[in-house]
Amino acid sequence: SDGSLFPVEYWSYPQWVEGRVVGAVVTFLDISERKQAAEALARERQRLAHILESTNAGTWEWHVPTGEVVFNERWAEMVGYTLEDLAPSSIATWGELGHPDDLRRSNELLEKHFQKEVPYYESEMRLRHRDGRWIWVLDRGKVMSWTAEGSPLRMFGTHQDITERKVAEERIRHLANHDALTDLPNLLLARDRLAMAMGAARRQHHRVAGMFVDLDGFKGVNDTFGHDAGDEVLRHVARSLRSCLRETDTAARVGGDEFLLVVRELGMPEHAAIIAEKVLRALAPPIPVPGGEATVGASVGIALYPAHGTDDETLIKEADDA
Repeated sequence: SDGSLFPVEYWSYPQWVEGRVVGAVVTFLDISERKQAAEALARERQRLAHILESTNAGTWEWHVPTGEVVFNERWAEMVGYTLEDLAPSSIATWGELGHPDDLRRSNELLEKHFQKEVPYYESEMRLRHRDGRWIWVLDRGKVMSWTAEGSPLRMFGTHQDITERKVAEERIRHLANHDALTDLPNLLLARDRLAMAMGAARRQHHRVAGMFVDLDGFKGVNDTFGHDAGDEVLRHVARSLRSCLRETDTAARVGGDEFLLVVRELGMPEHAAIIAEKVLRALAPPIPVPGGEATVGASVGIALYPAHGTDDETLIKEADDA
C-alpha cells in the first residue's frame, strides 16, 4: 500500500467449468526473508571465495568414514595436477603425495584432534610435486560434524603453500651455522659435530681426530694481491680441505685463516697423520688469483679422542696448541 516492492512466490490453480477455464485461484507467499537469507549466504560465499583467492589456499573436504576427499582446483595446482588428473580423489591421494616422515607426524596430530585433545588440526608437511620436487604446505583443518558415537564424520580444511617461507628459514639456519665466504660450517656447528662424533665414538669404542689447520703466509697474499685474492685463496682452501675428507667428516672455518677438521671413526692414530700429510700436499701448489698466483703453507695440529681430551672444548684447544 505504500508503493514499495517485495518478492513473492506464487502458485496459480485454474478453475474449470464444463471443460473450460473460467478463472484461477492464485496463492502468494512473501519470500522476503528467504531472499534476504539467500543474498546474505551468497555474499558470505563470495567473501570466503575472495579470502581463499587472496591467501592462495587450497581447500579440502574429507568424509572420514569413507575416505572420500573433495579438493578444489587450487589444491591440485599446488602439486602440479588438475582435479581430473587426481580423480577419483580420496585420503589415499594425500597419502601417496605426502612425505613418509611428515605423514607419520600428521597422523599423530590428526588422532589427537579426533580424540578431542586439541581443538583443531595443524601440521607442516611436504607433498611431492608432479615434477618430482617437494613442496611445503601448511595443512589446517577441523572436524565439523561427528557421528552419534562421537567419531569424526566430516572434516574441512585448507592447504597453503609455504615453500618459500621454509626455504628462507632454512637459508637463515644455514647462514647462522656456516661461514658466508667459504660455506664451510662455522665454529658453533663444528663443535656440535665434534661432540656428536665423540658421543658415537664413546658408544662404539672408536677414535675421533680434531685437527687444527692454520694457514702460513696468508697475510702476504692480502698485502700483495689484495683482499679479493685473499678471499679466493680461502675459498680454494675450503674446497681442498673438503676433498681430503670423507662425506661423514667435517671441515670448518673457525677464524680468519684457521680451519678445524673433525675426522670420525678413526682407525689407527697414524691415520690422522696421513690425513694431515694429504692436506699439506693439497695446499702446496700455487693458487690462481686475480693478478697472479698465490702460495700459502699450512700448519696442522692433531688431537685425538679419547687420548688428548674427552670433551669438544678440550680437544679443540689441544689441537690448536699442537
